[in-house]
Amino acid sequence: MLAFFLNMYTLDYLPNHIDIKLYQHKKMFRINTDTCLLGEFLDFKPNLSVLDIGTNNSALLLYSSLLKPKNMVGIDINNEALEIAKRNLDMNNVINYKLINVDASKFISEDKFDIIISNPPYFVSSEDLKNKNEYLRMARHEEYLTLKSLINTVKLNLNRDGYFYMVHRYTRLEDIKNELRINNLFINRMCVVYDEYKIDPVSVLLKISFKESEVIIENKTVYR
Repeated sequence: MLAFFLNMYTLDYLPNHIDIKLYQHKKMFRINTDTCLLGEFLDFKPNLSVLDIGTNNSALLLYSSLLKPKNMVGIDINNEALEIAKRNLDMNNVINYKLINVDASKFISEDKFDIIISNPPYFVSSEDLKNKNEYLRMARHEEYLTLKSLINTVKLNLNRDGYFYMVHRYTRLEDIKNELRINNLFINRMCVVYDEYKIDPVSVLLKISFKESEVIIENKTVYR
């Protein structure tokens, strides 16, 4: 049994946090640069409630745990991913969490959250681009969670004075702005991410709320 488990998973750690270990399925979505950038972008205060939309292996909940939240909820449509998430949270002695197997587009909580985070699917679903790996297809393509559905779920579950943190492709920024405008949400902080080998920005990190304010704009270059 142990040999089978080790054949399917790797034991890794959060970059810059080698004391935080996590298992990752070899065929599922694994933490990448954007995951780590979003984790380090989080700047919320302690003792707040946190929702992670599309929690996968719980990497972003582990980052969030460093900021001492009151409680955390991770939701994902993939129950196998949630099993890995539970293993990782327990292994790191995180106790104030709940994991829910649910379609994020249909999730409405009785209690709204102070903080919502998400590293959502980036690509508009298209048959010729879909990954043949079902796990990766769910994580990367808007097959089960479109940008429109994501922003609507945030609107329904975020406290009026709360914040939503997300990472996305820079090329989708105008689409994101349009959906935020429709839902009366505003960008308060934005970090534009560059790759050292590319001219154009590759990703964007956003801090969003119901409060309109002057946008704090930052730039960051990722070195390979």
